[in-house]
Amino acid sequence: MSEKFEELEVPPDALEQGGIEIVRASIVDGAVSVALRRAFDDPATWGRLFLDLARQAARTYALESEMSEEEAFERIRVGWEAESLGPGNTLN
Repeated sequence: MSEKFEELEVPPDALEQGGIEIVRASIVDGAVSVALRRAFDDPATWGRLFLDLARQAARTYALESEMSEEEAFERIRVGWEAESLGPGNTLN
């Protein structure tokens, strides 16, 4: 892991048209560190956002590895289910 913070570039359409950053996630000492803005009136919108992010991540794996987009998406889905069903992962 790098000692220097490595940030992503701002998406070109956001630079051209403006926008509001709603989530920033980083890996710090092997754990995810997140800054988040509520952003939506309906929390269901986050579900649609997460699905869109999963699709984009799967496309990236397909472009940058030998894995197909479908295989990458399935691995993401399996990871989501494993995490949501793990011990201590309740909303109570």
